[in-house]
Amino acid sequence: MPTRRYSGGKGTIVRIQIETIPHEAQRYSTTGDWWWDPDDTLHLRVSTLPDWRYSALIAVHELVEALLCKAHGVSVEAADAWDMGPGKEMDDPGYFSRAPYHREHDFALGIERLFAHELDVDWNAYGDALDVLYDEQE
Repeated sequence: MPTRRYSGGKGTIVRIQIETIPHEAQRYSTTGDWWWDPDDTLHLRVSTLPDWRYSALIAVHELVEALLCKAHGVSVEAADAWDMGPGKEMDDPGYFSRAPYHREHDFALGIERLFAHELDVDWNAYGDALDVLYDEQE
């Protein structure tokens, strides 16, 4: 496995903005999206789900993934190109080893699972709620 060089210390994080939005308002078929503005503001958009804890889990996942991508030098452009290109038809694009942010995604998923446990979220029920969201989109 290739090692990642820490590219932190460059720039600052001016602001982190997390917003829940209707699922159909996402830029593409996803429950969580992130990008950086030129002023180093991190934007997270999370699909609204029936249980606030589910949206919080997605927000934490996206936050961890975005910060790790920044630290490891994975650009928003590279992540978006994968998500909207080869990963477009995949259930979980970050899961696949060819995704430029695969390692960051896997780590974020681990944090998400730990957080779900602390929030007393049933992981299977959470997955079912996400499935319903995508089924409604079709």
